[in-house]
Amino acid sequence: MKTIAALLVAIALLAEADPACAKVFRWASDADVASLDPYSGLEMFQGSFLANIYEPLVRRDPELQLEPALATSWTQE
Repeated sequence: MKTIAALLVAIALLAEADPACAKVFRWASDADVASLDPYSGLEMFQGSFLANIYEPLVRRDPELQLEPALATSWTQE
């Protein structure tokens, strides 16, 4: 939780920075991916890592409405 808070503070500070004096931002984590099984756990680091490998059938758009990802259409029964 502290890592997420620190990351959000760093992003907020970078957003307010003058583009003319921009610096390189590097971020690392001391966590390891425990499994490549997307159903193995609900850890934030593992979930963000696996999002680069697995794509869902549907996802949320910026207005939080469902939109297709891999699925082209679907019906609710």
